[in-house]
Amino acid sequence: MHLNFSMFRACGARLRAFHLSFRFHSTMSANNQYDVAILGTGWSGLSAARSLQAMGKNVLVLEAQNRRGGRALSRTIDGMIVDVGCSMIHGYDKGNPARDIAESFGADVQELQGGMPRLIPYKEDAASIDASALLAECGKAGATGIDLSQVDRSSVSSSTSLHPLETISLKYWKYERNFAGVDAAPVKGYASLVEKIWQSLETASSNPVKVVLNAEVTALEYITADSVVKVTTRDPRNASSSPTTYAVPLCLSTLPLGVLKEKATSSFFTPLLPPSTLGALMRSKSGDLNKIYLSYPSTLDDIWAHTTLLFENVAATISSRATAANKAVLLCMLGASAGQALERFSDDEVKASLHALLMRRLGGPGTTAPVPSSILVTRWRADPWARGAASTPSIVWDDHLFFAGEHTEIDHHGSVPGAILSGEREAGKILT
Repeated sequence: MHLNFSMFRACGARLRAFHLSFRFHSTMSANNQYDVAILGTGWSGLSAARSLQAMGKNVLVLEAQNRRGGRALSRTIDGMIVDVGCSMIHGYDKGNPARDIAESFGADVQELQGGMPRLIPYKEDAASIDASALLAECGKAGATGIDLSQVDRSSVSSSTSLHPLETISLKYWKYERNFAGVDAAPVKGYASLVEKIWQSLETASSNPVKVVLNAEVTALEYITADSVVKVTTRDPRNASSSPTTYAVPLCLSTLPLGVLKEKATSSFFTPLLPPSTLGALMRSKSGDLNKIYLSYPSTLDDIWAHTTLLFENVAATISSRATAANKAVLLCMLGASAGQALERFSDDEVKASLHALLMRRLGGPGTTAPVPSSILVTRWRADPWARGAASTPSIVWDDHLFFAGEHTEIDHHGSVPGAILSGEREAGKILT
């Protein structure tokens, strides 16, 4: 099978932020050991657990995997720690809550020194582009371009080339109040920071948080007679394992949007979600942002960094970092349908195709570089505990089970601050 990056078709969306506040609320029973059960140990679950513990609540956290962190996941490629999920603290100097958390736990954070970004148009290569000429052309385009918000929506959707963008809404495009400013990244990866915080919560002298790993939640049931939520779990490592149940007054789900969509149409919720809530959930889109890390046995020229390649229907962002061992690790990010299509190919196929493409588009005629020594490819859609990365959400409110996660945060969906703020938001609702 041959992987051709030009076959990918871009697809993406930014809709209203998906905000489920669907809540099973009950009075506290004297026999209940925990005040709240949180589903998931990603940033939103972590943020909520911190807030609830600080207010004296006994918190139970259930995690299906054998590790904490969710999509805050770090791996090593040729000796370099890389984040395969969330990786940046955007707006590090402009109020991003991840900065305060990182500093309070003594995490080593490095501000990124970005170079001049470059755009490589479709059917062009880096060697053939004159920067001043390209800038001049962009200026002309900006002066004569049409305001898409004034274009009739039907004419946009009728375009064959734009059809995969059917989930994009011009009304909500770039509506968010995101954090601007300097970007930064935890030197040892997000996973090390998340693990350090969870350990502090679990070993606290007062109201330590109880985290149970390898506990996949298979059902949530509101028991009216007892005014509790029954949470049923199983060990995903052993299909024949006996279920474990917990009875709690309140439950907060931070399950990723893709996982929720899978469970919502099954017998996971008893009673079933209201039709309006279920409809909003199923209309929301779980993204397909995947990363490809290529490790080269020698450092690369700066021409490889800070670059966005434009294909016929795809944009791929390229960045690179030098390692202490005089190697270079190159990151390529692909999203939407391109990111989803990527998951169908093997690592070797991706490595060969991407390397050839980079040589052709970035190096120019006659450019050579050694074959990558290692590759690391994410496949978030295939991950049963993620079912995608980032989201294209919409809003709905109800009054039973709490939901947090980046997909529920209107201003910062698809980001670490979105997860943190959503956890704090839902913790505040639980406390009131």
